[in-house]
Amino acid sequence: MTGLAVRPCVAILHADQADGNSDASVEENMIPRLDAKEVAAVFSAPLHNFLAPSDETPEGEKAAGKWYEGKWIEWHEGPWRMHTFQVPITNQKVSKPKVRDAGQSSMAEEDEGPELERYKVWGMTARMLVDAARVAYGEDPQFEP
Repeated sequence: MTGLAVRPCVAILHADQADGNSDASVEENMIPRLDAKEVAAVFSAPLHNFLAPSDETPEGEKAAGKWYEGKWIEWHEGPWRMHTFQVPITNQKVSKPKVRDAGQSSMAEEDEGPELERYKVWGMTARMLVDAARVAYGEDPQFEP
């Protein structure tokens, strides 16, 4: 038992503005509003990949670097399997919260750091993705859970 509880949220997203103004583009209206205290970044990855020790991406889309690393650590006086995934950033942008001067989060901004081929997903986020993939596909990971 992991002691974690995740409640998925399913929603229909649309471009209509609350004020009735439909001049803004879908892209402008669909920009995520991220809370910098809760969200480090928004990224995309095939969920089934979080059950595999290597990328399940087509050969032409492979990014350099290793996909998965796992190790046991002590956490809250017990063993904890620490998963670390390096998610390929091919054909996507990683969005991170933009913090206002007052400390409140604002609209998302694209990561303007150096051109990366992978984005690190680890710790609790990685653990929840492994658990979600286990439930969604009815499969155990191909690595030590």
